[in-house]
Amino acid sequence: MSRYSMEPAEIDAVHDRTTVLGNELVDQYEAVRRPLATAGDATGGSGLVDLAG
Repeated sequence: MSRYSMEPAEIDAVHDRTTVLGNELVDQYEAVRRPLATAGDATGGSGLVDLAG
């Protein structure tokens, strides 16, 4: 049977990398969401553009 060796420093490193990538994903989501919300407002709050925001 295989054994796993878990080192706290390695776990912390994976956690840190995952946090950085997660924050980048949130930033990208916000960068897309803001223009869609603005476009939805510009259409008077109707239509597919508003639903996408």
